[in-house]
Amino acid sequence: MAAVSRYCQDAPWFRVFFTGANPFVLTTDKLKTLAQMVKKYCPNYSSIGCFGRITDVTNKTVDELKELRALGYNGLTFGVETGDDEALAGVRSVQSPARSFSSSFTCKSLNPLC
Repeated sequence: MAAVSRYCQDAPWFRVFFTGANPFVLTTDKLKTLAQMVKKYCPNYSSIGCFGRITDVTNKTVDELKELRALGYNGLTFGVETGDDEALAGVRSVQSPARSFSSSFTCKSLNPLC
């Protein structure tokens, strides 16, 4: 982060986007630590985004999601495997259209987290 800081110190705004498969699967404490590092090294940041699975929403409480939103996480991109129950059963996925919808609704209620 220290090396990145020289690129964002003078920017009037700066969006940080964490990549690398699925950063939102990290614990809330680890995501908070990352947000604190962003604030320290890129104090003019305007938002934090990352990739995740829709199941990552259900693994966090609403209070945790609100806390992450308050720290700047407001541009999350979630992948959904499919809306077809039969296809999901065929690959023995833990996903379901109902679970994806429920998680999306939870996330949207914290607008604009996702």
